Amino acid sequence: MKIALCVNHDKYLKDGMFSADRYVESHLREFYRLLKEAVEDKGDEIHTLDLYEDLAQPDVFLFFDYPLFNPLEYSAVKWKNYRRMRKVLQGTGRKILYIWESPLYNKGNFNPENYRQFDKVLCYSPLEIPNYEYFPYSIRRSDVSRCRVISRQEFESRKLSCMITSNKLIQGNGYDLRYEIVDYFENRPDGFDLYGVNWIFEGISKAARVILRKKYAARPPKNYKGSCDSKQDTFEHYRFGFAIENLYGFPGYVSEKLFDVLTADCVPVYTGSNIMEGTIPKDIFVDIEAFASLKQLDDYLRAMSYEEYAGFLERKIEFLHSPQFADYFHQVNVGRMMDVIYGKNEG
Repeated sequence: MKIALCVNHDKYLKDGMFSADRYVESHLREFYRLLKEAVEDKGDEIHTLDLYEDLAQPDVFLFFDYPLFNPLEYSAVKWKNYRRMRKVLQGTGRKILYIWESPLYNKGNFNPENYRQFDKVLCYSPLEIPNYEYFPYSIRRSDVSRCRVISRQEFESRKLSCMITSNKLIQGNGYDLRYEIVDYFENRPDGFDLYGVNWIFEGISKAARVILRKKYAARPPKNYKGSCDSKQDTFEHYRFGFAIENLYGFPGYVSEKLFDVLTADCVPVYTGSNIMEGTIPKDIFVDIEAFASLKQLDDYLRAMSYEEYAGFLERKIEFLHSPQFADYFHQVNVGRMMDVIYGKNEG
């Protein structure tokens, strides 16, 4: 069997999603690698779509999000890849859609008319369609091993909080809340540091940002510390890490943002998902929605004792090592994906 991976990001092309030499998000790299190994163990092959010259070659087309083309990010490579994916959708062949991005970023992911083009649709959010399969977010099994209860001395020496986020052109929902947090701490910079990309602009990019979002286009926020190589390493210099979903209140949506902080020696300050009840305990993170204002939240974080803080870490570690959390490991999701590709009854 030949499997073609249909992806929107050009960095993933030419099997780049499997390569350690390309920038692939750490929370996804192992999932791609494990999927490739599982397929090859069956004697089959899996490559990105661009490596198949003839679109009749693949038996299965696995779409990582619905085909998307952004004219603001135009390149000849992206345009050619997009056109080939659209051609696949119009042709025969078994097609599977794996929904990752929220509708804020990719509206095509949640257009019911598009689901008719696929044999299966995998998604974290419940979809009332006959070809739907539940597919939650997953992480590396090794990520949970580093979380520990820090000492009182380390607690007292750490800075208060930080947030790691990109400055994107997208507006609304979680993106707006992140800007509110950045704005608030502009006046209280001692309690917050900001990391991420696209907070400093030059030339045409800067001009576009000034037009589309004037704030912070001319200068980065006062508490901006640049980009970071490792989210977990960065979070472990702070007591609290802000984790704001791009889209909150959307059924089932939870991304790496919570898990990046959850698996570090740091307490998440979180809002976003409505699946917490019965899945992820609410007593392992600070719920932003429980506070009437950012000032109330800030005051609570600053006043938290070591004993209360250690309690958050203890409960978090217990959950990360529980059978309940095992459902969030890449190995489980790869098994789900293999069942969809090959059929659940195949050995």
